Amino acid sequence: MHSRSRRRTTKYFSHLEFKMLLRAGSGGYEQPFKSSACLGRTKASMTRLPTPHQPVLPEDCLKLLDPRPGYFYFDGTIGTGAHSRLILESAPGSIVFGFDRDADALRIAESNLSEFESRVILHHDDFKNWRHYEMPDRPFGGCLLDLGFSSVQIESSGRGFSFSRDEPLDMRMDIRHGRTGADILNELPAHELVRIFQEYGEVPFSRRLAAEIVARRGRRSFARTADFLEAIFTVAHPHRWHHPATLPFMALRIAVNGELDGLDVFLRDVAAAVTISGRVVVISFHSLEDRIVKHTFRSLAPRGSEFTILTKKPIVAGDEERANNPRSRSAKLRALRRDPRCSNCMLPRRNDEVH
Repeated sequence: MHSRSRRRTTKYFSHLEFKMLLRAGSGGYEQPFKSSACLGRTKASMTRLPTPHQPVLPEDCLKLLDPRPGYFYFDGTIGTGAHSRLILESAPGSIVFGFDRDADALRIAESNLSEFESRVILHHDDFKNWRHYEMPDRPFGGCLLDLGFSSVQIESSGRGFSFSRDEPLDMRMDIRHGRTGADILNELPAHELVRIFQEYGEVPFSRRLAAEIVARRGRRSFARTADFLEAIFTVAHPHRWHHPATLPFMALRIAVNGELDGLDVFLRDVAAAVTISGRVVVISFHSLEDRIVKHTFRSLAPRGSEFTILTKKPIVAGDEERANNPRSRSAKLRALRRDPRCSNCMLPRRNDEVH
């Protein structure tokens, strides 16, 4: 009797709240959700403009990657080129071997890094396919992965990465391949939707959301972010710390892009390929990615192995960076170094030039 009463009094979102949230957005996927706050916003405050992309944890990344002149560095998620610029500026004569699945991001990176000309090599592909390409004829100094999305992708792509805009529910980083987010919602059976929401987003209302999606698509296909949002608001509880659409959108995006597939295999492969004293530096933005990075690094670096974990605990952004760059709030940075197999191997010094 008590449980029934509790279910009846559970607060879901009213039609008015949903309409206002859909019109105004929530302030971004990293902002706390407050359903009443949107109701008093002025029209001017609802206007959102793309903001310049800021690299996350730039100083810590550079310190841990330790770029050296004459080496090449693999930026597997080059985005707009912000981290790569730091590498190129700090290590004269170094080369960046950059990948990104997003063609728009690559065009921006090419423009932003144009002053470095031949020191930048870009490929439109998933970083996990790096072995298919000819690498620079230089020692492999290290790899950097920033596994998050840039502010440009979130705010300007028009592909439904952000739930604060009504856009086509595409969610593909590479629009040449794969199913869209709308395809997944319209085609997968309920049990597969439950698996995606539970496994990739740890969504507490996964079963209710999957049932609501199946019921809605029988009447009208999902096509836009607003369609997915309306289904979420129908079954979601208000949450104190984050918008209720954060986890479902993240789970769907991970499923669309296969973001976790083969990440551990890639990390092992690239760690074995870097030169002695080379580094593998990874920034993750949710617990699933961070768990894979942490366990892979630990498996590579048992006592007496050729690898050393440089971050006993993940590095996180300080208060100032979190205030200036909201994207950094969920970032976790981990790093691994390849060491000599034997004590008489020579480690390259920090300022050595490679000829």
